[in-house]
Amino acid sequence: MSIGNNKMAVYTESSVSSKRIRNANVVSTISSKKKTQIPRYTVTTIYLLYLGFALATARHSGASEMGTLGELVRILTLGPAYLLALAAIITRTNLTWQIITKCKIYLVFIVFSGLSVFWVVYPSKVLLHNAHDIGYFMVGIVLLIMLKERGSKFLFKHLAIASLAFIAVSIFVSIAMPSIGTFRLTRWQGVAGNPNTLGMFCVVCVWSLLMLYNLHTRFFAKLMCLFFLVVPFLALKGGKEVTSITSLLMSLLLCLTIPFFVTLSKGNSNARLIKFIFAFFLIIIGITSLVAFLPEVFNVDYILAKLGRDRTMTGRTRVWDMGWEIFNMKPWFGWGFDALLSVMHTLRFDISQFHNGYLDLAVRGGIIGFTILMLMIFVTYRGILKIIRQDSVFGWGLAAFATALLLHNMAEASIMRPTHLYWFTFVLVYLISCNYKWLFPRENKGMSNGAFR
Repeated sequence: MSIGNNKMAVYTESSVSSKRIRNANVVSTISSKKKTQIPRYTVTTIYLLYLGFALATARHSGASEMGTLGELVRILTLGPAYLLALAAIITRTNLTWQIITKCKIYLVFIVFSGLSVFWVVYPSKVLLHNAHDIGYFMVGIVLLIMLKERGSKFLFKHLAIASLAFIAVSIFVSIAMPSIGTFRLTRWQGVAGNPNTLGMFCVVCVWSLLMLYNLHTRFFAKLMCLFFLVVPFLALKGGKEVTSITSLLMSLLLCLTIPFFVTLSKGNSNARLIKFIFAFFLIIIGITSLVAFLPEVFNVDYILAKLGRDRTMTGRTRVWDMGWEIFNMKPWFGWGFDALLSVMHTLRFDISQFHNGYLDLAVRGGIIGFTILMLMIFVTYRGILKIIRQDSVFGWGLAAFATALLLHNMAEASIMRPTHLYWFTFVLVYLISCNYKWLFPRENKGMSNGAFR
């Protein structure tokens, strides 16, 4: 009997000891996770960044790129965002360095744009822009870590909330105070002072909500995403005229492409093949029907008239011809990254952009700057293709936004322009695509990364 009791006592004592060890391991794991996880307050960088984009683009003292008041607003709003990001990444130096080493092309761009201080008329402007480029990079690193540690739904939820808040305030101002909130009393511009800025926030909002819709599995969450999609489209349609035609087209493109490719990518290989064949024939039938019943939609003049444009793209072709001539004056290194101030000072005319992102960059950065952009685009899409293999929903969402942005730059200029929401979002997509191996470890290959979401 005593032997049995001794055995029972030893067993009980060992069970208690092993349980304590397991509990101690769990506690240490949780505490170490809390120590290494990025602080929750760093999500404030999103709201400060969006506030800076919203206020700094208001028209004053000429173009927003040059206004003294605009620089002050940027410092007061974007500065704290950069400082918060810096404070966050200092606590994660090893991980930050790992991310930085994967983004060499963007670092080359920062160095090249900074070197233009030696051949521009306004070097102080180059330094300011370079500071914003570095600040973007820091905020992007913080959001990338946040994406990994807290999931994609957490990140896109805050991106959607920030843009929805700005759009809601803009709608209220446009209706209640039309003298402030409308452009020439026809197009809504809200508190930003520019219809295109409002449209820009609408596009990012649509993208964020579509990403949330596809990432969520709960019906109510999906329903709320669809409900809030009404807000950006209301802002785009508001007023007597469309707020921003390019932004409306980008939003519609996102609404069509993201659900389309996400649906095609679901299921096994046979199911995907059947869906692809069905979609292909559906497109053929649609095009054939348009040719038969609405042949005018294939007429260039008809399409341009419906978009409120003409064959000169409302004077853009003349600006493009001028930009090409200016590019040929300094084809290799460009005029420098001082917001075209060197061009305006030398040639004595006022222009804030060339309404084509690629031409605009060629003028500022020459062939070298354009080559850096092409490499950046290549690396971005290469990473996105890798992500699609791991998580098709997330990957196709990134691909849709990147493509919409690059198409947008056929008529507007947002590429490599500091304090521009589109460019910052593209930098974020670039960072994600460069670090896809870290976001999606190899052991998850072929699986939908639920933990990541």
